[in-house]
Amino acid sequence: MPRSLALLLLVFCIVPIANADDATPTEAVLTHVKRATVFVQVQTGTSKGSGSGFVVSVNKDVAFIATNYHVVAGANFEKKPKPTPSEVVRFLKEPTINVVFDSGTKTERSMKATAIAGDPANDLAILRVEGLKDPPAAIDWANSPKLIETMPVFSFGFPFGQSLALGKGSPAITVGKASISSIRQDDNGDLNVVQIDGNINPGNSGGPIVDVKGRLVGVAVATIRGSGIGMAVPGIELGKVMKGRLGTLHLVSEKGADGKVTIRAEVGLIDPAKAIGEINLYYLAIGADGKKPAPADRLEKLTGVTKLALKVVDGIATGEFILDQPKGELIAQVIPAGNLEIAKLFATRSLNLSGLRNAADIESEKPPEGWQEYTPKPFRAFTVWIPEKTVAKAEQDRTSLVRGLRLRTIALHVEVAGGVHYDAERIVIPTSVKLNRKELEEALLDISIAEIKGRVKDSNDVKLRGIPGKETLIESASSAIRVRVFVGVRGVVFIFKAKGPKAQIEKMDTQIFLDSCRFPTTPPKDDTETPVPKVDPPVVTGPKVEGDRTAILGFAFGTEFSDAVPEGAMLVGLEIGLGKFFNNDVIKSAQPIFRNGEKETSGELHGLKVDKVVKIVAKPGYVIGAVTAKSGLGIDGLSVTFVKFADGKLDMTDKYESDWVGGMGGGGPNTVRSDGRPIVALLGRTNKKNEFIAIGFLMQAQKK
Repeated sequence: MPRSLALLLLVFCIVPIANADDATPTEAVLTHVKRATVFVQVQTGTSKGSGSGFVVSVNKDVAFIATNYHVVAGANFEKKPKPTPSEVVRFLKEPTINVVFDSGTKTERSMKATAIAGDPANDLAILRVEGLKDPPAAIDWANSPKLIETMPVFSFGFPFGQSLALGKGSPAITVGKASISSIRQDDNGDLNVVQIDGNINPGNSGGPIVDVKGRLVGVAVATIRGSGIGMAVPGIELGKVMKGRLGTLHLVSEKGADGKVTIRAEVGLIDPAKAIGEINLYYLAIGADGKKPAPADRLEKLTGVTKLALKVVDGIATGEFILDQPKGELIAQVIPAGNLEIAKLFATRSLNLSGLRNAADIESEKPPEGWQEYTPKPFRAFTVWIPEKTVAKAEQDRTSLVRGLRLRTIALHVEVAGGVHYDAERIVIPTSVKLNRKELEEALLDISIAEIKGRVKDSNDVKLRGIPGKETLIESASSAIRVRVFVGVRGVVFIFKAKGPKAQIEKMDTQIFLDSCRFPTTPPKDDTETPVPKVDPPVVTGPKVEGDRTAILGFAFGTEFSDAVPEGAMLVGLEIGLGKFFNNDVIKSAQPIFRNGEKETSGELHGLKVDKVVKIVAKPGYVIGAVTAKSGLGIDGLSVTFVKFADGKLDMTDKYESDWVGGMGGGGPNTVRSDGRPIVALLGRTNKKNEFIAIGFLMQAQKK
């Protein structure tokens, strides 16, 4: 499923329920599909989620279950829109997965499941359950019906997850009725997504959509927000997963001191049935004027191609080779040997070899004709090659305050004919801040994606003066961005970007600009003199309350507050105000909720008043006992642990967790909790912009 749909669709749902056609499945069909549909529960750390799935294969007491990749990968699905094969394997291993058969009935049973295959591009995953007695019959994925518009279809799954459960068990299955409203094809004319009209409910992700005879139409995956239109992955894509297919081919390059380049290749095997055997990589270096193979060409049949057998370990095929003279473009292709049907599914990747040159190569060369070398005036922040003929050129040396941090940015913006823009930025972050390179790369990438409302088309690892970075190609319908991000030492970040019409960004000019971008071997003296924000001594606001402090999660500086629990009441909840930092959700405010008997009151609002507020409150008899948060410069997201309160104490063994609120950026997650004593005050900090940036508790003082 193309990532462009991810900008239109809200993952985690699809439950169509409406169609004028009166055709209904027989009781036998309903019973079969209902038994084959399972409730999928996923927990990664403190984050919990659920979805739907269905049995696609049974071998004695072993069942294979299809669901969505995003149900299993959770937050990683959106954080890593195009994960590497190694990351896919890691994301599948992280969660604890339980599958409930016959959910909501007297015979329901929960079994532990293992994710054995993941296909992020099509949002599919396969789970394996062992030791299953009396397994249900599988839904036939190999004989999908012919799809036509207005065709009645039926969805099976668990909308709203556990919230629809009655009693202590799991929720009962929901069956919905809808119709196919569109059959969408990709650029090659292949079936890409099935559009379905019907009501929308969260929780059906991964469930089966079948025709009146119970034949698989597709796998529920998403919905267009607020429209009543749902999307399904076609059953044919699930068939490719079950038969065995290749995932993304990932190339990593590293240039040695001798000028030779080592290329490391890895490709994921989406192969639940272990049908793929030998894997071979074929590669070909093409000069600047050379003819590229057609997209449908198999490199093994072309002249001048080198073959490399890949080693398969833990679902990933890997290998490496050396290029003596990295020039032009490298075309690499992975093809399985043996099974002809699988061999039709090969993975191809190209790598521009000119981008593997290092700074020393560029410094020994002169700019091409029509280009000039340029260094910004403030000081030697970076050096680039830019066209001599420009439509506009501007420099900036600015200081900005972002979440309490003073950042200095030196930037160059160049616009040339044809609507192409070249940007180079050097951002200096105070050395007191510990940078998380991957998270910062992702945040900066989100900004570029938002600029053109595009999607990640390709991504490569790059290096500049030994500093690792990432080059990413982002495309929308008509525009494209190529951006390189380097997070260096001592809080220095470099961003080099080419943006414009897609056809222009594909030309060699953008490669000339990106290859020329470099910075000095020794950081300018000015780096160490970047103003660091003045930190005020801690100031505690609110009434003085006696007690013992927990740790405080979040940023270490700012104005500290204390919000005391009223006499006779307990801290039972929080109202969380949400905002954005770059494109990521963060928490901007928090307001405590107190309960005395059945009466609820609110404390002070700590932070900014915002429009988006989420209320987290305990059920009767429970109070706040802990908070788990991801934090950095502030609180990005959190969940609350509610515990039973009885006889003046917190029963830390009788507890439950709230949903996660906010984003998944920052470090951690980390937890602050009571040791069993009641919480008598909410503690925290706000910064100069009055943003909520830290949270902790004051526990009742120990009796002497």
